[in-house]
Amino acid sequence: VAFDSYLGGTDSGYDRAIWSNAYGPLALVARTGEHAPGTPDGVNFNDIGWDGLVALNASGDLVFKGTLSGPGIDYTNNDGVWRQTAGSLSLIARAGDQAPDLPEGTKFGHLLNPALNSVGNVVFFAYLSGSEIDLSNFRSLWIADGGKAQLVVRTGQQAPGMPAGIVFGSVDDTPLLNSAGQVAFGASLAGEDIDITNDSSIWITDKFGVPQLVVREGQQLEVTPGEFRTIAQIYL
Repeated sequence: VAFDSYLGGTDSGYDRAIWSNAYGPLALVARTGEHAPGTPDGVNFNDIGWDGLVALNASGDLVFKGTLSGPGIDYTNNDGVWRQTAGSLSLIARAGDQAPDLPEGTKFGHLLNPALNSVGNVVFFAYLSGSEIDLSNFRSLWIADGGKAQLVVRTGQQAPGMPAGIVFGSVDDTPLLNSAGQVAFGASLAGEDIDITNDSSIWITDKFGVPQLVVREGQQLEVTPGEFRTIAQIYL
């Protein structure tokens, strides 16, 4: 089990901690006020277990979002995602860092909703920032398997299998992840002939990491043999 808690006491103030018994007796994983691994000296956890979210898998790995305080910390670089594996806590991604394999100067903004699968892969949502970033391309999903994070999908990207110019207009910030490392997500589409009757869709990545369409508004669905209905709304 892993959980997030507040600590009491006359000197504790606003004090939060994450605990786990995955490797034996209940042990402290992280605590506000302590140094945040992967950051410079003097940079500490300001808050952890954002919205009470701590994800745990059967191997005892866990993942959580935290915010930071200390020298050089501001709203552009004050949060990140951390994973504990074999009792060791490491930084997966941090706001203000260069986003891997994107143009120089494209950085992670705020990070949200990390999820974990049975083999320790982590998926998370990130806003992007930079000179080439605007409202058409600033939402993204990423997956990390121990090395650098890899892009799953971002807004403004051509939607695979769709006519040229049909792009992801929005990507939901709550991705799902299975034990094979496939990411499922909701998205809205944008482009020619796209409107509120056919823009919502659900996707899952294949074994190569390429998003594949599962279902879309406006599609015909055979509900009984020979009887078809149009999908009006879908939610992941």
